[in-house]
Amino acid sequence: MSECGGTLRIVPLSDVNLHTLVDLFNDAYSQYYVEIKVTPESLDALIRREDVIPESSCVALLGTMPAGVVFLGVRGERGYICGMGVRQALQGKGIGELLMREALRNAADLGLANVTLEVIDANFRAIRLYRKLGFVRLRDVGVFACEFSCDAGRVEGVSIAGARALEVLPLADKFNEMLPAWQNQPQSIAKMSRRLEALVAQSRGATVGYAVFGAAGDDMLLLDVAVSPREGADRRKSIAAALVHSAWMHNNPSKGRAFNLPLGGYQEQALIECGYEMTLKLQEMVVCLR
Repeated sequence: MSECGGTLRIVPLSDVNLHTLVDLFNDAYSQYYVEIKVTPESLDALIRREDVIPESSCVALLGTMPAGVVFLGVRGERGYICGMGVRQALQGKGIGELLMREALRNAADLGLANVTLEVIDANFRAIRLYRKLGFVRLRDVGVFACEFSCDAGRVEGVSIAGARALEVLPLADKFNEMLPAWQNQPQSIAKMSRRLEALVAQSRGATVGYAVFGAAGDDMLLLDVAVSPREGADRRKSIAAALVHSAWMHNNPSKGRAFNLPLGGYQEQALIECGYEMTLKLQEMVVCLR
């Protein structure tokens, strides 16, 4: 592709300085479905928190102008597209597809088994692209907000106590049938643990549930809530709701927010019972590389 006197080429993210990436990212997401704006500090934190590999992530250059970017995170044999965007003036010209194909080639070269991403359910153009590249829908996740938490009530035989965020991380694999969304997985939470808190639900001398949350200004951010699958379906929902409400009472926030929690199960039901409303629906998609 040659346009505006420049030839399009793909370079590693590590070849581009942080301030240039901030300008590119903010332009690409300036007309997004929700407001997204980064600073050098917040973008650097995202890269570290989500285990982005700069050498395997990609930037498209049109001449000398950064035109698009894709961030590839890696954890073991799993990969994740932490974000992909193209400058507003250059969208619809195939740059996003070129970036994604290069990122997937890099993922394959790293020996990854699969790559996941999330995409807003109404972003039909992006969904078409991802399907073209072999991604399939894995599950739906949602963004939630709450301005007043309803009392979910006590659950018979269950007590709730405080805990350190790091202490509950081993429970994520035990209590979730599927891993939480990438941003809410133990690896991300561990990097933020000093700013987070946790609650555990205990029954019959054992821990049967947990919630991880933290303050975001005057708001409360709920990162994960999970209950042992050994509990019945209704009881899982009730315990999760009790944890969510207890976290609210502990923080007394202006608003509660939760990002990319699974839909269609007890976690969504618990949030709704506590007064949360879904503000955005996303598809979690996956492509298998081997």
